[in-house]
Amino acid sequence: MNERKFKRYYKKLREEHMSLSFTNTNSEYYQAILREGKEVLPLIFHELRKDPNWELLSLIGEITKLNIVPEESRGKLDEITEIFLKWADENEYELNIFDLECKDVLFKYEDSILDGFVHTFSDSKKYVKIDKCWYETEKIEVLDTTCNIDKLMDEKLEEVPKSQLEKEEEKRKIRIEKDLKGTTILYRRNNDREGRIDGDLPPINQGIVENVSPEEFYIQIGNSWYLSNEILILEILENKLEEKVDKSTWRNSK
Repeated sequence: MNERKFKRYYKKLREEHMSLSFTNTNSEYYQAILREGKEVLPLIFHELRKDPNWELLSLIGEITKLNIVPEESRGKLDEITEIFLKWADENEYELNIFDLECKDVLFKYEDSILDGFVHTFSDSKKYVKIDKCWYETEKIEVLDTTCNIDKLMDEKLEEVPKSQLEKEEEKRKIRIEKDLKGTTILYRRNNDREGRIDGDLPPINQGIVENVSPEEFYIQIGNSWYLSNEILILEILENKLEEKVDKSTWRNSK
């Protein structure tokens, strides 16, 4: 169960409690959360820290089958909450940054409290990109989170050009090297955003490779120099002039 669905069911469950004044364990929303088992515990404990209530304690008890509440604490909301939260900390059921991809998060990093949208993680999971900055995951303490579907959809749209370029990059067989000097190429500039609408790929250009630097870090196309990693070569054209016939002249001559 994702966070958005959990929060929807939990909200409905709380609304039922307000009208019934007791925890309805037969509620469809209660049962839907219960069926998720231990996977939903981080979300339950996260809510419990903010809003201790009997519905959450009941769910925790049924999912974990814990019997750790002493007789003298039974019926005391604050004491039972403290016992369960201590157990959660000891068993690492705290909501962490890895559960929050594509969500807005309020978090503590070193001595600063920040907020932002969790974009993605590095392959090693040691780093996470929140908004435009990268952070070390082990230094992040999650304080709160909300799921922002509109922002998620906007983010996915913004990622389209990048993902398409990466697919082209994987297929690319043409390296930028000295032997390209004098050849005519079709290419894209990966960071060329002029005249683009979000979601569009950069335009395809044609040009002649005039020079390649000795270390192959730079390439000159026409009169301009570029970083080699900015240029995605799509195809090398044969270096010969092709006779081009304007068919409109045919129509005019007929």
